[in-house]
Amino acid sequence: MSVYSSVIVGTDGSVTAGRAVRRAATVAAGIGIPLIVATAYTRVRPEELGPRSVQAELPENIGAFGYIGAQETARDGVSIALKAFPDLDVDVATPQGDPADALLEFTETRGNALLVIGGQGLGATGLFLLGNVPNKITHHAVGDVMVVRTGREREDEAPRRVLIGTDGSRTATKALDRGIAVASSLGAGVTVLTVGRSSWAADVLAEASARVEAAGVPVETEQHDGDAAAVLVERAADYDLLVLGNRGMTGARRFLLGSVPNKVSHHVGADLLIVKTT
Repeated sequence: MSVYSSVIVGTDGSVTAGRAVRRAATVAAGIGIPLIVATAYTRVRPEELGPRSVQAELPENIGAFGYIGAQETARDGVSIALKAFPDLDVDVATPQGDPADALLEFTETRGNALLVIGGQGLGATGLFLLGNVPNKITHHAVGDVMVVRTGREREDEAPRRVLIGTDGSRTATKALDRGIAVASSLGAGVTVLTVGRSSWAADVLAEASARVEAAGVPVETEQHDGDAAAVLVERAADYDLLVLGNRGMTGARRFLLGSVPNKVSHHVGADLLIVKTT
């Protein structure tokens, strides 16, 4: 059984969203599952477009323009995916509503799907932007989310080096197991990292390493001192993908100073897989 049933990627037709589509296609092709390219839209209402004299001049099908545009944008995304992977199973979706809400609701209907989004706006300058789509999605997703760093072009190659952060907790172990499954599906190697120099940290790494080895995935371990989020951000620069659990990303906990997944999501330079563990 595949680690995911499908990959869903959101796009608004921008250059950066196109890069997220390519990355999502890479992951879908690597795992061997379908890709769904999704563009959300809001229905245009004539009364919002000016006085009645102006409305009278509008086409009768003006209300469908948002849907038509979303269809075109999603199909452009399909073209991007198929250019890179001609044999990939690709479909389109055009959920209606606020972009973040529509993508979240659509993903919830697709079972065990991975939602992929570009990270545009998640950097330090965009941290407190109201309505920031990737920020909203990472805090409210009902399943796993991959945030793609879209600031540069990249090879059409699946992640080969995966970094997984763990503190040995039940939720972190759940994220570890999901990261192992993803790495195994993509043929990637895994490095497990924990922060702390005590015998506890060594025990956490030993147990985690055994779980990775049992799955037949190449594994290395790292043990560091310091602030957990800062260490993860720094070390992730040498990897293709960082995997973390979502604990601290939802509810009131996301506002706690030092919430590790929340802080990492705004500063990490690698792609980030946030695993739903709560």
